[in-house]
Amino acid sequence: MNERTYPYPMIRVSTFGRFVVECLSAVPAQGTAWPEYMRVEDEEWGGRNHRRNLLKLLVCSDCRRAPRDVLLELLWPDAEKRHADRYLNSAAWVLRRVLRTPGESSLLRTLRPSNDLTIYELADQEQLWVDADAFLDLLAEAERAERAGQDPLPWLEKAQELARGEFLVEDLYHAWADQLRQSVNAARHRCLHWLADLYEQRGMPGRAETLLYTTLKQDPADEDVLYRLMRVLASQGRAREALACYERTKRVLLREQQVQPLARTRELAEQIRNESIVLEEKQAYVVTNHVLSLHIENDLSQKGDSQNAPILSFTADQAALLSSLLELGDDAMAYFDPSKREALRQIAAAIGMAAVGSRAIVDPEAWERLSMTLVKPSALLTLDLYLVDQYTGALSRLLTKGEAQYVMHASQNLYNKLIQEYPSSRDTHLAGTQLRLGMLVGAAQEYSLPWYQRDQAVMQTYNHIEANVFGKVDVKNTFSHEYARVLAKRGRQYRVLWQFEECEKECEDGISSLGEIDDFSLRTHFLCERAHIEATRGDELLWMRKLEEARRGVLGMDLTDRERALNQVDYMQGEGYKRFAFHTQKELSMSMRERYAKRALDQFTQWKGATIELPGFEVLVAQVSKAQCLILLDPEEAIHLAGQLRKSAEQHYPALLDKIHRVVFLAQQRLQMSSSEFLQIFKEASQSAYHAGRNVL
Repeated sequence: MNERTYPYPMIRVSTFGRFVVECLSAVPAQGTAWPEYMRVEDEEWGGRNHRRNLLKLLVCSDCRRAPRDVLLELLWPDAEKRHADRYLNSAAWVLRRVLRTPGESSLLRTLRPSNDLTIYELADQEQLWVDADAFLDLLAEAERAERAGQDPLPWLEKAQELARGEFLVEDLYHAWADQLRQSVNAARHRCLHWLADLYEQRGMPGRAETLLYTTLKQDPADEDVLYRLMRVLASQGRAREALACYERTKRVLLREQQVQPLARTRELAEQIRNESIVLEEKQAYVVTNHVLSLHIENDLSQKGDSQNAPILSFTADQAALLSSLLELGDDAMAYFDPSKREALRQIAAAIGMAAVGSRAIVDPEAWERLSMTLVKPSALLTLDLYLVDQYTGALSRLLTKGEAQYVMHASQNLYNKLIQEYPSSRDTHLAGTQLRLGMLVGAAQEYSLPWYQRDQAVMQTYNHIEANVFGKVDVKNTFSHEYARVLAKRGRQYRVLWQFEECEKECEDGISSLGEIDDFSLRTHFLCERAHIEATRGDELLWMRKLEEARRGVLGMDLTDRERALNQVDYMQGEGYKRFAFHTQKELSMSMRERYAKRALDQFTQWKGATIELPGFEVLVAQVSKAQCLILLDPEEAIHLAGQLRKSAEQHYPALLDKIHRVVFLAQQRLQMSSSEFLQIFKEASQSAYHAGRNVL
């Protein structure tokens, strides 16, 4: 049967979000709604990006075709001609195989209109479906519908649903993708605003809000979207949310582009702010929103009547700022502009002076006045701890945004002061607050401090939590879940330091502490960690046995949890193979090390497992692991990938910069050395350096 007679494309290519290629695997029987497609796995591509890039480049080219000399120049600009020719021939051979149809023809064609001209061409949309082209077609259908007096909304909604995720997100810096990227982004912008218009016109502001808010979260610097969202929110009387979105975008613009929002956006924000302010200008304000009180109770009167005496003065704007800061929703809490951040820093410093609310003062005169005043500690303690919890939650959300260094210093300061002020308190609420802050300190240290120098500082933090927080409360009945998290974090550091018996004990105690607690991520971590100990030791047989134990251990979980847990086990199997590929205590040939690296790379698909870390951090770690494997398999690609990862690490997780720099160094050595010379690196790695975490990687 000719491929064109199929009613469905033979190949589907997804360019929005992760790049995925799928082949038609089953044509539906009559009455069946959808055909079945099977994803092209990494091993079919041969583990290198050149083959995928050839397909991407042709997808981005006019009419899906490009001359051979153009492909050589765009894909291998720095390679010698003979090497580039070989790379292209290899990439084309693999791509033809990937795009082969049941009729044994390929959807990649080679055209030779003359002796000195070779053109590579992909099949059309009917046979090789590309989501970006389908999106543009749907938008064109919406425009035709409108011209014909028909409803364009169904076409626009289909187009918006299809275009989820950044176009070719892995190729943001490749010039050959720019032209189609610009066309797609312009069309997405047009689709978005057209759809929002229709929703507003038809009395569906909720849909407009969801659409605009989702888009703004993906690109917080998009002022057109911000402007529309602010109008939609303000029209519903939600001025505070509108201003929170404005402040977030303003911060992003200042940080990333060093510019202020456009004049019309500033004017709209000012208009919304003026319309929402109901407080009169005073020299001093009392914030009474059940979260923060800047008054103290004066119990000096023998008659027992109380008197509120203001001890800290604020302008109207400052008072409104503090009040709104504490009332923002979960998402908005982390979107701090410089003024809000400074306000939180002052609050943290003030609270850190003592854990009773009325002593949360920065002004020295007010502090002296307070020190002579009797207060009710029990009532104020609860009030202030609630404020500290609010602030800790805000810091946690900042950490999810990648601001690890700021969070590390802020949380460390507050944690230390709370511990020092109440060294022997057994108050459960206070212990919980100290615990959350301490865990925040440890996590921020892991994400901020240099990878090969962080272990001692992190261990000290978790040991301090155990001694000064858990040592004062009933862990088993109150904080067993939190204690298990500390054991997981500390156990990993024991393994890095080659203190395997301590790590094994932390795993066993952690599983015991969890008991019946439903935390599949933490349980999976302990099961995988027990196996990874053996990979670090170099015992492959025992490692495989414990990996299987980990797989069996997650089979009793709910279906959704089980899938992510098994993905995490698979990912950790890749980490184990990588460990063997670079193990300094095992004498392996280069070919054997390359085989281990290839197995590891095959396991490192897009990370979507169960983790006790922030997903953003874990995704970046997985990408760094891929780059490490490529040191042995494709050092040029390792250097290229490391360069792409460096910016994200610098901005969000500087702990990984050590690993990334090491990737570049070793990949350069691999390019310059013979295999036997490169093997000397493993032989020269000292035992003490390995134990300290300064291994080959």
